[in-house]
Amino acid sequence: MTVNSRGSESAALEEVALAVKKVETAIRVVERDIAKKENALNKLEEDLSAIDARLTSPTLKKAVKAALQNQQAHLRNKETQLREEIIQLRNKEAQLRNKEAQLRNEKARLLDKEARLLDAAALTRPDTYLLRALRTDAPSQTSLKREQLDVGMGPLINNWRPTAEAAGLLPELIHPIFGEVRDLLDSDTAVDQATIDVARQLCSVGARVYDSEAQLTSACRGLLQPYLATEDAVTIKSGFARNKVSPDWALGDSAKDPSNVFLIFEAKPGIGGTGDPNFQGANYHLHFFRRRVDSAIFQTTFCPTFLLEVVGPQVRLSAVAWLDRVTIFPLTPLLNLLPAHPITDVLLMPVARMLAALRLGVRKLAAAHAEHRKAEKARAAEAGAVKGADGEEAEAEDADADDAQQDAAEAESATLLQYAITREVKPLPWPISAKRRYDPATAQQLAPQNPTYYVHLAAGSRSGTSSGFDSGGSSARPSSSGSSGGAGSGGDGSENAVVVKLCRKYGVPAHQAWAGLGLAPQINFVEQLPGGWILIEMEWLPEPEWRQLSDLQQGAELEEALPAVREALECAHTETGMVHGDVRPPNCMVRRSSSNGWEVRFVDFEWAGDAGQATYPACLNPDIPWPDGVAYGTQLQREHDIKLLAATTARTRSVGRKARGPGAVMSLHTVARDGSAGPVGKAGGVMLHRGTVGVTYWRPRVASGWSRLATPGPRLFAW
Repeated sequence: MTVNSRGSESAALEEVALAVKKVETAIRVVERDIAKKENALNKLEEDLSAIDARLTSPTLKKAVKAALQNQQAHLRNKETQLREEIIQLRNKEAQLRNKEAQLRNEKARLLDKEARLLDAAALTRPDTYLLRALRTDAPSQTSLKREQLDVGMGPLINNWRPTAEAAGLLPELIHPIFGEVRDLLDSDTAVDQATIDVARQLCSVGARVYDSEAQLTSACRGLLQPYLATEDAVTIKSGFARNKVSPDWALGDSAKDPSNVFLIFEAKPGIGGTGDPNFQGANYHLHFFRRRVDSAIFQTTFCPTFLLEVVGPQVRLSAVAWLDRVTIFPLTPLLNLLPAHPITDVLLMPVARMLAALRLGVRKLAAAHAEHRKAEKARAAEAGAVKGADGEEAEAEDADADDAQQDAAEAESATLLQYAITREVKPLPWPISAKRRYDPATAQQLAPQNPTYYVHLAAGSRSGTSSGFDSGGSSARPSSSGSSGGAGSGGDGSENAVVVKLCRKYGVPAHQAWAGLGLAPQINFVEQLPGGWILIEMEWLPEPEWRQLSDLQQGAELEEALPAVREALECAHTETGMVHGDVRPPNCMVRRSSSNGWEVRFVDFEWAGDAGQATYPACLNPDIPWPDGVAYGTQLQREHDIKLLAATTARTRSVGRKARGPGAVMSLHTVARDGSAGPVGKAGGVMLHRGTVGVTYWRPRVASGWSRLATPGPRLFAW
């Protein structure tokens, strides 16, 4: 359903509702008239009864009797007239009630039509989510079960509940500040004494038993406000959302009518109380920004916010953002708030570290917002002179706009359109969308729930093995090798294409060693990102010349290529002493050489490392025929690679493409692939399994620097 069609349906509903009110008013008027007529009729009948009684008197004089008879006849005529008028009024009442019933049926029909149109459009228009958000009840009245299990429109909140289908980007990929907070949470950095003192008091506050949520909120706010609030992050006192909807406490850029929120606080006296504070907190974020979608903050950021929950004697910190829909993910588990200190600090110190990380995050969000507003004001001042020349004409046009209702409808349509443009598809991780090195308009995710992307380098950037990039994101030094390293060189317009993989663990030394033998795509550079994530940019292996071994037709081609793959694997093992760990047909890229032989490149080195030292991860796919000795924590061995290739190749021969699956179960580091996945028409240098493609055309306004190979990345604001 388009915005215009939705507007016409709303207008029709408003007309019907107004007509119903008019009919209801007319019915009340008729009912009052009927009551008056019936009262007059009752009085007239009483008068007639009195006259009838007097006419029966034997002593009544003839003249008096004649007068009474005339009066009786007049009253009889009046009685007849009143009864006719009452009948007419009752007929009119019946007509009005029939009309009321018709209007109510029409209203129900229009409501049903609108609901069906919304349901039909739920998967085809991005602003449907905003329409849903605009209609959502207050967080305390919103049913988690109903909203998260909505089959037609999907979950209201991406919170990984009830399944991974409700998953979104992880916080560290949404915004670098979330990554910095994760770094501090995972570090051994010393916590200052002031923070420890606040944590100690919070443990005591959380351990108490409260009669109401308000008491707990007051105690926590009194303790945390002096610790977290700054000049740029103040307590929001009013204007959080419409209809006086507000969380227990919040910090934003202004006490009244804020444009941004940095912290949402929710408290519950105990576990098992009314509502889920995590779900409610995400809903408060939705309520805050749903009427601010036309703001610069919403248009140029993912609205990063922290949620702090105190649930009885426990506390938890989460990251919230509005991507294609509101997304929330915990940064900590529920931490116990019990006064076990000073006997032990085992409960105290995790709380202290969480508070230190939260303070860092709130202050950085507030500082980034202040810089954003400063730049916005500068742009507005620069544009002021140009706009001033057209001011009188604009005022004249505004004066002619006398239809307030139409203006409101047009404003809503414009808001929905702008929302649709801003949140057109699933957003990109900030390392791709916020860095000037890449052209986000060309980015394609190579599989769902896997942050591995095909993307073109931006104009002015060049690929190749690099030892550094300047802060402006300029070109890297070209590759010094004679191989086809760097960007892809296919004839499909992908000459400037690369693969960007984001993961938490990657066997860079193994990949580089195998690439040095020409047996893996060339790595252009590696960057350590906030939050423990790694960015690996590498060579793009374009189709159709490069194909996965699993894509070869059964028979001659497969049998021809297999010896080359086995020989390449043996060479890599012998020359480097390193093991891949996941040598299956989807991770073996092959192409015919000029001599009609086969070239081989291995991809996906997340587990790779030295034989006998690198270990297998926890989430191994049970559908893969792993060799004996492969299990969580066991060491990678050469024979594992050889046996796994043999077993999975045999399966490819017997059952074809449907036998393929990810090496890790539900891992963000490995792409799931099955027979139902649609081809993307591209093969990347690191993760080449095919799946649904998502392309985004939205890019935050930011420039960020690139660091040298394997050195920590810069701390950036994606504003």
